Amino acid sequence: DEYFARREAREREGWPSRLIIWFAIYSCRRQEEICQLLRSDIDWDNQVYVVRDMKHSKGSSGNNKTCRMPDPGWKILKMVCEMVPAPDD
Repeated sequence: DEYFARREAREREGWPSRLIIWFAIYSCRRQEEICQLLRSDIDWDNQVYVVRDMKHSKGSSGNNKTCRMPDPGWKILKMVCEMVPAPDD
């Protein structure tokens, strides 16, 4: 955590790696699932989000699931969304 915090402070650009790692821990999501997460998939009011193509033994394509996570995960997700500019999607 300290290593990534120092690195983020030094670089001042790019993705906030430290926060993304903690988000992965709190959300229990795989790297691919995190990378596919869209802002439109997030329901802040109900604290749920959609995981697209969640991994499944019978196939992942179209296996979209609504998920929850603990409050610390939501705080981290909010911080990441505030730090990273929204793409034009």
